[in-house]
Amino acid sequence: MSTLVVRQLQKRYGTRPVLDGVDLEVPDQGLTVVFGGPGSGKSTLLRVVAGLEAADAGTVWLRGQDVTRTAPQDRQLAYVPQNFALYPQMTAFENIAYPLRLRREPSSTITQRVREIAETLRIEDVLSQRPDQLSGGQKQRVAIARGLIKRADIYLLDDPLIGLDYKVRERLVEELRDLQERLGALFLYATSDPLESLLLGDFIAVLDHGRIVDHGTPDALYEAPRHLWTRLNLGFPLTNAVSGRLQKTADGWQVVTPWFRTAVELDPPADHDERPVWATFRAERITLEPSDGTNPLTFAAEIVLEEDIGAETVLYLTAADGAELYALVPHREGAAPGPGSVTVGFRPDDVMLYDAKTQMGIGRGVATDGRG
Repeated sequence: MSTLVVRQLQKRYGTRPVLDGVDLEVPDQGLTVVFGGPGSGKSTLLRVVAGLEAADAGTVWLRGQDVTRTAPQDRQLAYVPQNFALYPQMTAFENIAYPLRLRREPSSTITQRVREIAETLRIEDVLSQRPDQLSGGQKQRVAIARGLIKRADIYLLDDPLIGLDYKVRERLVEELRDLQERLGALFLYATSDPLESLLLGDFIAVLDHGRIVDHGTPDALYEAPRHLWTRLNLGFPLTNAVSGRLQKTADGWQVVTPWFRTAVELDPPADHDERPVWATFRAERITLEPSDGTNPLTFAAEIVLEEDIGAETVLYLTAADGAELYALVPHREGAAPGPGSVTVGFRPDDVMLYDAKTQMGIGRGVATDGRG
């Protein structure tokens, strides 16, 4: 059994289900990300695992023991909450040391432990300063250090970088990744940031409306997620989704949309019928025509906005029926046309299909001309 396992966790606030039968088995080492949007149940899941909230049903297993009704202090894990306020009258050193002082650790041990974790998080030069003398990134590092000062083999981190500017978050993501590897501990990290999930996670569990709808490695979930929500939200820019219909043909199956149609392979191949589907394709797979002929699926669109992001340009498009689309194209001088009409193209095997009712993946487009 894995070090951390939850089975059929349920939690309600009033009549609203927040956790609706969550099953999750966390690998024994590495960094597992719980990725979900606001209100998906991420924080509640971590608080139930930590013992700070009681589940209405289900079980939490730590190290092979059922700890569902065990007090938080007896679970032998460390928890870093989302809003970890610092004591303004204390120095950074004393803020970090506070949990160890509550446990009456020897002064020599406290000093050594604080300096070790401060060095790891690169805040050893601000330990004598109070919070009002620190930058936002330094405050967050002190807060994380205070949460991680307790030695444990399981650390729960509830979106600890939320609210920081992009560059500070980018640096702290690298430091947290390094910290986890140094400690060799299990990290369970909740976030609503898709790029943070892909950069940090050895394994990602996707939570939507209180249920785990997807799980796997970052590469697997980016390339072939089981659930439509994962496909649309894990990555940048957002994935395009076109409403269509699955149709039977003499040779198999095809998907028909207002802009294109293409043959598809279904998984599983049997037990399908004609039904509404979502045909999805990623923005970075789109090219601007004319092309070299490798993109047999093309349609007309209008460019309404361009955003240069360094080496690439994000194009905001509208198709003939007014639907909004995204394209990510290389940024070269003259590569991206100004506002106006353009023909965009992509390959059939870039298309992934999801059932419109269940939102589960059911297949993908078939590569043509031996390409892909």
